[in-house]
Amino acid sequence: VSQSRYASYDPGWRPITNLLSSTSDSNWMQRYQGMRLFVRGSKGEGLSYASYTPSATTLTMKGNLNQGNQVVYMSKGSTSGQDYNLLGNPYASPVDIGTIAYNAKVSGNMVGAAVYVWNPYMATSGIFQAIPVNTVAAAPYYLEANGAFEIRAAHNGDSLVFTESSKSANVTTSLVKAIPVYCIVTGK
Repeated sequence: VSQSRYASYDPGWRPITNLLSSTSDSNWMQRYQGMRLFVRGSKGEGLSYASYTPSATTLTMKGNLNQGNQVVYMSKGSTSGQDYNLLGNPYASPVDIGTIAYNAKVSGNMVGAAVYVWNPYMATSGIFQAIPVNTVAAAPYYLEANGAFEIRAAHNGDSLVFTESSKSANVTTSLVKAIPVYCIVTGK
């Protein structure tokens, strides 16, 4: 499920109906867009509302890896609360979102005192966890590969800049069941 960051109104959570680019479907996955993915086992499991034990599931991705600087643009709607952007880590490695958000805050590209990550281990079934961002010094927070976060744009068109030096082999906290092992990919 995704929150649209391109709409001039707040549509809330919507199902993604198309993962491929299409001019006829405005609800396709956008580059850098974050998503909330709920895996309940193999395809079709858990749809009957009956008790079950989910089977192991492997998700496969394909495509070109992002390398070099990645500039991610944000949008801000015209009314209160429309400045939240759900964005994804653009790299296939953990990234220091704490320092990236700090740089955005200092340059005036972000409002609010935190970025938010979905933590499935908090509360009964998970909540957005606030990761504080201050203007005194950067506080590193390493977001996993394929992780998403919410950040509030100060103005429409403001950006976040991800650099190769933002990558890390560390994670601050695991937001998935098993901690993956990462390696840093540089060059071509």
